[in-house]
Amino acid sequence: MGRFCYWYDSEGSWTQQPAHEQIVVERARFLAKLDSAATLLPNDSWIVGQRVRYLLETDSADAALSVTAECAADEWWCMALRGYVQHNLSDFAAAEASFAIALEKMPPWHACEWRDISLLLSGDLLEEYRKLECSERMGLERRVWWLADPLYMVPGNERETEHYSRMVANELLMVSASPRRMPWRDDNRELLIRYGPVIGWERARARSPSLATSELIGHHRKGSQHFIPPPVFVSDPSIILPGQWDIDPERPRSRYGPGYATEFVWLEHEITLFRRGNSAIAVAAFTSPQSTANDTMAPLNRLRLQCALVLTANETAPALIERSHNCAPVAGTVPLSQMLVSVEALVPSDSVAARGRYWLDLHQRLSTNSGEPTLSEILLTEPLEHPPQELESAIPHALPPSTIAPGGQIGLYWELYGAAGSPQLAVVSLTVEKVGKGFMRKAAEWIGLVGDRKDHIQMRWEDSIIPRAYSPRSITVQLSPQMEGTYLITVQVRLETGAEAVRTRRIDVGQ
Repeated sequence: MGRFCYWYDSEGSWTQQPAHEQIVVERARFLAKLDSAATLLPNDSWIVGQRVRYLLETDSADAALSVTAECAADEWWCMALRGYVQHNLSDFAAAEASFAIALEKMPPWHACEWRDISLLLSGDLLEEYRKLECSERMGLERRVWWLADPLYMVPGNERETEHYSRMVANELLMVSASPRRMPWRDDNRELLIRYGPVIGWERARARSPSLATSELIGHHRKGSQHFIPPPVFVSDPSIILPGQWDIDPERPRSRYGPGYATEFVWLEHEITLFRRGNSAIAVAAFTSPQSTANDTMAPLNRLRLQCALVLTANETAPALIERSHNCAPVAGTVPLSQMLVSVEALVPSDSVAARGRYWLDLHQRLSTNSGEPTLSEILLTEPLEHPPQELESAIPHALPPSTIAPGGQIGLYWELYGAAGSPQLAVVSLTVEKVGKGFMRKAAEWIGLVGDRKDHIQMRWEDSIIPRAYSPRSITVQLSPQMEGTYLITVQVRLETGAEAVRTRRIDVGQ
């Protein structure tokens, strides 16, 4: 990259060390000189910028914030510095607001430079972006930042404010001496915008015997991810499938590590959908994420977990965010349409975050055929002495993805829609059958030629259906001790009119 070589050393042994005592003393002395200079030249942009920079380096963020409040330089620069400090304090929502004011107040050509995300893009999307005029790019930029937000549950868009913080750092460093003793050029800027600031330096022997001097190596923050979405996801978010979005590729084009987490992992979860007219209720149940940094791979303590179910239609619509302490099941109501779902978890004390983000077609999942009876998806719940009669009672007991013990019990909750007309009887069939059995084996079991079918459950009963918007039903099922493997639960409701509705759900049974 220009004069520099950047390599991915995630397994490197380098660790950041406290600044040398002499550096601490000299930095304090320099800050005192800057304070004196600020008294004489209160509207000098360079002085106020360097004061903020070095106060942050000494972990004096509150003092840096006070400097921005007293800033008498150009308004856009004062607000940009304020956003820079707020971002470093992890107050991303406030930083977002400050940067928005800064962009509005700065000269248009300068705002265009700051908004430019071409260094973060690649492929056809980059070519498309470059063809657009500055004013035409804003829609595409909003789409990128919408998808790039690491956790929607954290107020503000920390990946976007990180970009503008790097732009502030570029302004500060381009008028400062560099430890590399090299002039600040476009390659410095590109390294900064794509991978963030250097957090520490290391001297190493020159790799070439012909070089007499040692090399100066700049280190970036470990535990960083590539949150900028792949070009195909930006062009069409509806193709994002569960587990498909890899934020830790082998050679990422950019990196960012939020201050609240050094590790991002996949969040195992289950989303079950129910209809309410032209809306849908999404019920989310979460499995405690596992830290890959922990050799035991033990699940994190649920008492410290914060979870959220997020549903967002596009970059301009407000997102629905349903939060959950201790990662208890949650539910949210949204229009019966297509949208991006993001299930999220955060354990600040362990610096671990988890998420699953993909496109969800609620209309297709709920099979909303006009005039025909349909079933909701099947919600798995804990076995209860009194099975829930309404969804609100079932939600707190919803089960996350897990393996059910052979011989155990499991609760099932579902709803019937579209049973119009007068009250009528229905025949309800429920089967639990192992996945992978061949047709001949099934036929032999049915006529009793082989096996005692202890790994198969079949139930049938009559049910009185009263016409209403939805008819909730629940049951507790006792699994056989002989059951082990993947099973398919099938619920079938056949009405007197001959119409029928079917819904299936897989479960895993094992030790």
